[in-house]
Amino acid sequence: MSGGEQTLRALVHEFKTKSPAYHTTVQTTLRASCTNHYRRGLIALLATLEFRSNNIAYQPAIEALKLIRRYAEAGSTTYYPRGEVVPEHRGTAGDWESRC
Repeated sequence: MSGGEQTLRALVHEFKTKSPAYHTTVQTTLRASCTNHYRRGLIALLATLEFRSNNIAYQPAIEALKLIRRYAEAGSTTYYPRGEVVPEHRGTAGDWESRC
């Protein structure tokens, strides 16, 4: 391996381990994979299961599941219509917050 190739490999390794852009790219790729691959199965599973809770802390998640079911029954919707209120809960906080 020549010195130039070794240097290039070292730079690529550093980019992959330290670059915020790389981490964003990985996160976006994983999210797209999950969204595209598992969506149909998840929607079918949600149609089968019923979620209930009396605990007020879980109500945003219960409301979000109702929203998903409502639009799943309506057909193939890529985005929710303007004005639709999407419940917020702690599951959308953190690294995924800006992408959920």
